[in-house]
Amino acid sequence: MKKLTHRPGFHEIDLDAHLEELFEHDCKIFDIKPIAFPFDSPADLRKYLLEDHTTRTIILNSDDELFLGYFSFEEKLELPDFVELVNLGVMPEQQNRGVGTQLMSKYLEIVGKRDSRHVTHPDSSSRYLYEKFGYKQVKILKNYFGDGEPRLLYFRSGK
Repeated sequence: MKKLTHRPGFHEIDLDAHLEELFEHDCKIFDIKPIAFPFDSPADLRKYLLEDHTTRTIILNSDDELFLGYFSFEEKLELPDFVELVNLGVMPEQQNRGVGTQLMSKYLEIVGKRDSRHVTHPDSSSRYLYEKFGYKQVKILKNYFGDGEPRLLYFRSGK
């Protein structure tokens, strides 16, 4: 298994080459109730990010080379001016330090003026981050993962 790059800054990664390490980070990031993601294995995370969606994954490391967080997004090829923020996560010890803002700023820099959507848990504190960057809640999805729990659908106009 190749190790994730530990150089400072943002880096796009090959998910298949770094799946196990990203899965370890993802487990730490999303190991909170009731928001815990349904990924029990690296294969589950891979299925979600590369089969259910076709994502690009960007990581962020600190100046002292610590993994801070990541985001994955899908460029909807059937809708050329539309993207989906599939996942955004900040390591627990880095939360409330501006890392989410850095990640969201980089995401919006990459996607430019395209419209964007994101689905999140109603109890997620990250809702405030999305709203800060212009996302509006447009719908409640009652059974998004087939788990009986609702998710919130957010939309952001790129115009």
